[in-house]
Amino acid sequence: MSSRERASGAPLEQDLGFRLSRISRTLRRQWRDELADLDLAPPEAATLRAIVEHPGCALRALARLLATDPMSAKRCVDGLERRGLVASGHRAGDRRSRTLRASDAGLALFATLNERLRERERHLARLLAPNRRSALELALADLERGLDIEAANNEREPMNESPTNHQHHSTTDAAAMWNERFARDGWAKEPDEELVELASPLAPGDAIDLGCGTGRNALWLARHGWRVTGVDGSIVGLDELRRDALALELASPTTIIADLAAYEPPRESFDLVVLANIHVAPEQRPALFAGAAGAVRPGGHLYVIGHHLDALGLAGPPDPQRLYTEAVLEAGFSNLTIERLERLERRLEDGGDHPVVDVLFWATKPTAVAA
Repeated sequence: MSSRERASGAPLEQDLGFRLSRISRTLRRQWRDELADLDLAPPEAATLRAIVEHPGCALRALARLLATDPMSAKRCVDGLERRGLVASGHRAGDRRSRTLRASDAGLALFATLNERLRERERHLARLLAPNRRSALELALADLERGLDIEAANNEREPMNESPTNHQHHSTTDAAAMWNERFARDGWAKEPDEELVELASPLAPGDAIDLGCGTGRNALWLARHGWRVTGVDGSIVGLDELRRDALALELASPTTIIADLAAYEPPRESFDLVVLANIHVAPEQRPALFAGAAGAVRPGGHLYVIGHHLDALGLAGPPDPQRLYTEAVLEAGFSNLTIERLERLERRLEDGGDHPVVDVLFWATKPTAVAA
């Protein structure tokens, strides 16, 4: 074999990394062109989005959200403010702390920006069959983990130009199944009656919906003034949640793509934690319960509802070990103060002879006792 033959290989253009880079460059260029029509640069679009999603944030907090330095964030903010898209103020009693909010014009432009994002997603969806898209999402997640992208950047890329608006954590093969189901089936939009009853008297605060799906509970909370974070393994479900929130003119929820078996929510960060109809394998349950309980602030509440073991064969997974009993929930959240723990029965729409049985758990985290 000659030295030329030994040195030769596949053309560079056929290399996987080259092809991925070319696709990325093409998408970024197209996105810059889209933004130019709106008289926005990609960093300005990312800045406007962060301000809309975090109204009242300070400049340094904004810089952290954007993973950039405060001066770069300030330049973008100043440009947006000159155009009347952002208004700044100061916290009471502190003239140094500059706070930021989107103006009505900024909110209108952000709505247009979101519509452009959705159209890009629809365009990409038209290019790929649902099963191919799901496979691509999983393959990209594998590549990101292998390249340690998530570990270095688990919030946002610097001045993110991505056409999606989700935080990413690890996903599993189950995501492909749920992506397909959410894309194929129509899903209920009504919230849990029990959640409405229990949360209605509460003062709105920060809420996280673990396993939110297409967002029926998250949307109800957002409509009633809660600042909502939705976590799910399905990008299709989370995209539907964001679209519905925009159509209802609600504050854009924070959405996190994550496998609940591996995701750990920030500790003591939420006034309400929702875990509705999530039935993981028994070996995954302790971590899930610990994460959900740990995310509740002192004085906050945890809402859990799921299919009772007595619903086996009527509703929920066919594995009895994934179903709940009162004892399972009581033992799983022993560090919380239980306010309601009860068995619920409901009739199926077809009027079958046997009711479906659920179990409801509602608890609060004790506040620290002063010494």
